[in-house]
Amino acid sequence: MKRKRLFIIDAYSLIYKSYYAIKNLSTKEGFQTNAIYGFVRSIMKVLKVKSPDYFIIAFDSKKPSFRKDLFSEYKANRPVMPEDLQDQIPIIKDLVKAFSIDSIEIPGYEADDLIGVLSTIHSVDKEVSIVSSDKDLYQLVNDNVCVLDLQKDIEINRAKVIDKFGVPPEKIPELFGLAGDTSDNIPGVMGVGVKTGSKLISEYGTLEKLYENVENIKGKLKDKLIRDKDNAFLSRDLATIKTVISEDIDLNEYHNENIDRGLMEEILTRLEFISILNDLFPDRTGFTGDYGYITEVTEFDDFISRISKSEKICIDLETTGIDPISAEIVGISISDSPEFGRYIPIRHDEGDQLEPELILSKLKLIFEDEKIKKIGHNLKYEYIILSRYGIKLSGIYMDTMIAAYLLTPTNPRTGLDAVSLEYLHLKKTPIKKLIGEKKSTQKSFSEVLIEDAYNYACEDVDAPLRLEKIFHKELIDLELFKLMEELEIPLVSVLAEVEMNGVKVDLEHLSKLEKIFQEKLKALTIEIYNLSGTEFNINSPKQLSKVLFEDLKLPSKKRTKSGLSTDIEVLTKLAEDYPIAEKLLEFRKHTKLLSTYVIALEGLVNERTGRIHTSFNQAVTATGRLSSSNPNLQNIPIKTEEGREIRKAFIPGDKDHILISADYSQIELRFLAHFSEDPELVEAFNKNLDVHSRTAALIFDIFPEFVTSEQRRIAKKVNFGIVYGQTPYGLSKELGISPKKAKQFIANYFERYKRVELYIRDTIECAKEQKFIRTILGRIRHIPELFAKNANIRSFGERIAVNTQLQGSAADLIKKALIEIHSEFKRLGLQTKIILQVHDELVFDVPLAEVEDVKRIVRDKMENSMK
Repeated sequence: MKRKRLFIIDAYSLIYKSYYAIKNLSTKEGFQTNAIYGFVRSIMKVLKVKSPDYFIIAFDSKKPSFRKDLFSEYKANRPVMPEDLQDQIPIIKDLVKAFSIDSIEIPGYEADDLIGVLSTIHSVDKEVSIVSSDKDLYQLVNDNVCVLDLQKDIEINRAKVIDKFGVPPEKIPELFGLAGDTSDNIPGVMGVGVKTGSKLISEYGTLEKLYENVENIKGKLKDKLIRDKDNAFLSRDLATIKTVISEDIDLNEYHNENIDRGLMEEILTRLEFISILNDLFPDRTGFTGDYGYITEVTEFDDFISRISKSEKICIDLETTGIDPISAEIVGISISDSPEFGRYIPIRHDEGDQLEPELILSKLKLIFEDEKIKKIGHNLKYEYIILSRYGIKLSGIYMDTMIAAYLLTPTNPRTGLDAVSLEYLHLKKTPIKKLIGEKKSTQKSFSEVLIEDAYNYACEDVDAPLRLEKIFHKELIDLELFKLMEELEIPLVSVLAEVEMNGVKVDLEHLSKLEKIFQEKLKALTIEIYNLSGTEFNINSPKQLSKVLFEDLKLPSKKRTKSGLSTDIEVLTKLAEDYPIAEKLLEFRKHTKLLSTYVIALEGLVNERTGRIHTSFNQAVTATGRLSSSNPNLQNIPIKTEEGREIRKAFIPGDKDHILISADYSQIELRFLAHFSEDPELVEAFNKNLDVHSRTAALIFDIFPEFVTSEQRRIAKKVNFGIVYGQTPYGLSKELGISPKKAKQFIANYFERYKRVELYIRDTIECAKEQKFIRTILGRIRHIPELFAKNANIRSFGERIAVNTQLQGSAADLIKKALIEIHSEFKRLGLQTKIILQVHDELVFDVPLAEVEDVKRIVRDKMENSMK
């Protein structure tokens, strides 16, 4: 007969692991939820994957255990539980009740002892799994008891305990008697580690037998054992988990259907764990509405008649791929009211469908009608594809991806599935259900049957219309609607055109660079082999670590899980004294440039356009800056000669064109001057002085003409350090000086720029009062870190507040300038194309005949779009 399975959770092991593994997770109000989230996800994993027959969670008691009476210093080295973790414990216990899982907490007993009693009693007739990362519990392992590492899904059985410690589970207390346990402050025998301890226990079996024969042990080891004999026996007592206690422990069978749904929904909604809520109760999710598909001409004409009279419509395209430059339309879904949707298939492999030309010609009139407001989720994608079909999407009113981002810019989950979960509490049909789970075997949407596709497609237009009502109110309430309407929405079509323009690259130049870099890497390889005295795989951290630290005996203090580190920080430090480290840094630099840029760029040229088309993301960065991906063209290196050679590969689109780049100068420092109104900073910019030399003169208390290049370098780091909220420690690392000296530089800075310090203080106070910070155009960022009980997290929140206002305002400015430049180019009918935005810089592909006009327009709009 198959044994039933009991799972015992070591509560605080799971709680602490979750707390430290998950960073900066909190509600919008700033309540920290990281430990709760990790704990709940772990419980759900056990329930889903392991299906326990019995389930119990053991908590440590607040009352000290008997071990504290045996040894007052027991666990004395453990830090006090962080306050923001303490606040999460009562909620975790409430959730355990909501799950209807048995829990146990007995005054004076540690969870380990309760687990020991439970596993001993129930292993007689059940399979017992102890979910914990605490190695103390390994002593409980037997043929019917294992310790489960839930994250790695590894079961620690008897063989694995022996392999890890060299002794069987029942001998672990004997071993800890000798080796001690630093995590619990168990002393053991000083100078005896696990390796020596396991040999002694393997030979003698117990401490009693060992000390009966201690005279047979030679050398210093005998002296250590005799000296710390009392500690050895004490440590064994401390390490031994109780398996019998006088209190009764009840255990009930576990059934999922006993979950207290009302309590669970109330807690999880309060914590904003909507994804967990929907995973727990799949029956509460899912869109329903009047959905259908159109394959008849008369039905299509009736539908066109309906939507042509609508005030607003939502549109979404189903396509053959995710790249809008090359994807083809498979079907079009449209809705003009919530809980309604129609799908018009045009290129499915099977099924009756209307002619694409007929569909698109009639929809063109509606899509280009500015009076009909357009709603969608990530409409830039639709804009680009429709443009390729000769349709200009006009009248864009709301993009729900951008709206969700504006409301919570720190939330990375802006896809329609995630946003629907968060705001509508509804779960969309996952695309993988239609095209397949595995990427390697996924099919195109054109292969999906129309009968299966239409419901999914209609959800894609129903969801944004439902969201629009919620977002409109929230954007108005938070004074964000104007920012969306006047900045972010106009930017959609501008960025779409920038992406379609693409960037031309000189493939011949890249090919030459590839050869040069390959030759350089060959030469560096030979030099590294000569300096090391051996040949090895330079790209293997393991082999490199062996060569540097074992063969060459170079010093290293940084260790990773896999051994001694060979990261850039380690090599940079070593390069000060060892030529091989310098060559390794050079090797890595050239390897990265070759693979990440030279070879990668060659493969990213679109076959149809002959250009590289990046994607500009409006809904990614917390500050409002645009980011670039697939590929990222905002991080092409420029500081090194090799980087500049790579930049030369970007060329004008035609032989009678040139590239023009326009870059704001020290824009974030200018915003600092604007917001702080510091007279020294304002004067520096108004008189067009070198602001870094000016700062150097002030903080070093010398005349500007006597400022050295090194002093200017330091002042530059301080200037930007202030913008990014750098700590004295961070500045000291950046400058290679002591934290004390860095602190003095910062103090000197604030002594000279008094209003800057006042501005920073006022900004932080304002952010605390409002619970968010605003940029110059009203963009917001919630900063829950400001209310964390952990001082380090609070300090991080303060730095975020200042940096977001400055960097976010700079982002507002360049977006506004970009829109106005694009509009002016269109008004004048210029052929110039905007091809890139790189943070504070815009790049244009300009016909020679338009150069002077473009220079004038760009300078005017960039300087005057915001005063």
